[in-house]
Amino acid sequence: MCAAVLKHWREAASAILVHQRRPTIGQNFQKNGVNPKTKSPDTEQTTVAPVAGGLEMLVMKRSSRSSYMPELYVFPGGTADDADFSREWMGIFRAETPEKKEERFGFVKTKSENVPMFSRQRDAKFSSIPSEIAFRICALRETFEESGVLIARKGESLCSYKQNLSPCEAFNFGQDHASELEEWRQKVTSEPTQFLQLCKKYDIVPDVWSMFDWSDWLTPKFGDPLSTKRFDSAFFICCLEEKPHVAEDASELVHFQWSTPQEMIRENRQGKIHLAPPQFYEAHRLLNFASADDLMNFLRQRVGQPMERWMPVRVQCADAVLFLFPGDSLYPSEPDIDGVKPALVMDKTLEELEAISPKRHRGVQLPPFQDSKPGSPPKFTVECNVQPRFGHVKPVL
Repeated sequence: MCAAVLKHWREAASAILVHQRRPTIGQNFQKNGVNPKTKSPDTEQTTVAPVAGGLEMLVMKRSSRSSYMPELYVFPGGTADDADFSREWMGIFRAETPEKKEERFGFVKTKSENVPMFSRQRDAKFSSIPSEIAFRICALRETFEESGVLIARKGESLCSYKQNLSPCEAFNFGQDHASELEEWRQKVTSEPTQFLQLCKKYDIVPDVWSMFDWSDWLTPKFGDPLSTKRFDSAFFICCLEEKPHVAEDASELVHFQWSTPQEMIRENRQGKIHLAPPQFYEAHRLLNFASADDLMNFLRQRVGQPMERWMPVRVQCADAVLFLFPGDSLYPSEPDIDGVKPALVMDKTLEELEAISPKRHRGVQLPPFQDSKPGSPPKFTVECNVQPRFGHVKPVL
């Protein structure tokens, strides 16, 4: 039995790495980084105007050879491995006793039950370490594999670590050991258990305290019986003090860029990049924050709040395709989580459906549903007039 493989999907984790962009000399930016809201030139929706500073995040382009989401821009991350749930982590974290375990990992507790991937029962050999910690380890390991960024702390200073309430720093091996770190990166990519060995050798621990719960996305099947790749993915946010050196692995990932949410959305609209749906949505949600400090303040306020698992439900209507999210008037009371039913089809137009759905939380894809020209801008928008649960923010549109 594997730790993170279920009948219909695999469990995974991603890291949204964020840092504060420093304005360059000569740039004009408003005091305190406050963004004016303006009208986008090609839509009536309100959007946030770009600013000279602001937060920016790391996205990486998947290879055209990837079997899942080829050529899309995603956050670093991937599927969980049994090694992420290994009992050996308890020794690395100095958490062998119940008291030390509570001291190290008590920060992950929430006011109510968290998402299934955190709360479900696992086989005994994968239950020594809390799932909330194991998936943070997964996100940090995958980030190291894909980008070369190692977010860790020295183990010798482990005393009473709690949730990190200020930006952290990527672990610095120094230029003298850069090639050594790259060798370890290759080892970890080939065999995830090597992440444990890396931490043991250098007496470091994955910085799970700097990883904040953000969202949980379950890949839908959309009624396609041939669709087999599905993932239940936890997204964690990590705020970095400085922008770390990044080097894509040139295998699964072929390009990276640091971009503000505004830049990501604009380039996606222009067809310069193509964002995976969760990244597109989360970019809109991060428009709520004018700076990394604003985001950190919000993350502090949300400590103790659970996440909510979202599985988009596809609806083909007469003149558009809808992707419904929880809270939408049309979202099923019992969505087809296992993906065994046909996709929903409605003969009403988008306008007619809007008339009967006062609560809208959805993605809308307008014709042509398949771009006829490579690189043409996707005709996809997000609508949201509902307040998300558990103190979260809705996307800025």
